[in-house]
Amino acid sequence: DRLRAQSATLQPERARTNDPLSNPAFNTPTLSFMLDLEGVMILGEDGTTTEQSATQYAGLRFDHDPLSELLQLPSYQLLEHAAPYIDESSPSYAEYLVKPVNRLRLQIDDLQREILSKQHERWAMSLAAFTMVLAGSVIALRLRNAQPLVVYLWSFFPALGTIIMIAS
Repeated sequence: DRLRAQSATLQPERARTNDPLSNPAFNTPTLSFMLDLEGVMILGEDGTTTEQSATQYAGLRFDHDPLSELLQLPSYQLLEHAAPYIDESSPSYAEYLVKPVNRLRLQIDDLQREILSKQHERWAMSLAAFTMVLAGSVIALRLRNAQPLVVYLWSFFPALGTIIMIAS
């Protein structure tokens, strides 16, 4: 059968997985489209025609699905690839891509901040450990005639304060 329509709208469906219950490692997303036809005339093989006001075809896919190649790209290359599609002055502007691209940029920025904060925290802990050892040695030398518990307390409380300040 062949179709003839007065108007047609092709819309992308969300990239979805094949089976939500399967193992995520084997569950690859698929890219599909939905075709809405209005004023449809169905031409049969024997020459008969049937008219419908509207019909819809969902789950349409490309012969060569570009999604698998796009999923292999690193995030920055994916953002570069999407740049012409989110530029309003571009002829290939796609408004539905603006929010996902902005969300990906925000996630990358959040991850970069998280990485930087963890690096700073590790450096601070390293310097604090060195400072605690050095301060403990100086306190032990200055209080060499005192009881060991007094030396320990004078070393422990500044170290505890440093750890609390780094963690907060």
